[in-house]
Amino acid sequence: MKKNKNILSSFLIKTIVLTLFFCISFFFYYYLMKNKINEYDLLLNKALDLVDKQNFLEALDIFEEIYSKGYRTITIVQNCIYSYQMTNQMNKMYIFIRRASIDNGFNPPFNKYINSIIPDDYSWLSKITFIDYINNFIIFLIILISILIVIIFYFITDDKKRLVVFYLILILLNIFFISLFFIKLSYYLHRNEAISINSADIYNFPIENLQPSFTIKEYLKLKIITYYGDFVLIKLPDGKKGWILKKNILKVFDDK
Repeated sequence: MKKNKNILSSFLIKTIVLTLFFCISFFFYYYLMKNKINEYDLLLNKALDLVDKQNFLEALDIFEEIYSKGYRTITIVQNCIYSYQMTNQMNKMYIFIRRASIDNGFNPPFNKYINSIIPDDYSWLSKITFIDYINNFIIFLIILISILIVIIFYFITDDKKRLVVFYLILILLNIFFISLFFIKLSYYLHRNEAISINSADIYNFPIENLQPSFTIKEYLKLKIITYYGDFVLIKLPDGKKGWILKKNILKVFDDK
């Protein structure tokens, strides 16, 4: 009987401690998120006010700032794209769509929206690799599983079971670092990706007054191989290679 009381008492203490832990964590998280939300709302309202006044250039600067801070909501994406259109910055708009598709990875509302607005000829802009697709999803799963394991581990009293959970935590940590690797790998896979922003001539050698080998259309996916003066050696989706003037392309991601 006494043993049962001790077990019950221990269980109640653990429950109270765990409840306090989650309450403190929640309020701390709420405080941080409230500040972020306030900052987001302040910037968003300022940008939307500029849009109402037809001041799209200044609004776009703010939308880009918001996006760069990690607020990758549909509202921000829509307003960025709209502002690019209204300021006739189509090159930057397509670059943004490509970058945003890679950044967002597994994000069904975003994926659906982007696929609904881009022309069929430019559908490749929203095509991402499996690595890009799982980035956000993996991180979400890790956070969820971490919480569950902490809860389970806290209530386990059996040493053997504790050991099993300990190994699970080690596995989880490995998955976490693997996911970080995936995020870095995602950037690595696209680090040399570029878009042709004009119909442009492709040369066999980096000399402009030569006869062009062939011509490519605008908004075509390119892979940068190397640079030479004002020229860039690129590879096309069909495997062809050639030199193009640097002014005719834009990189998807800036060099980091």
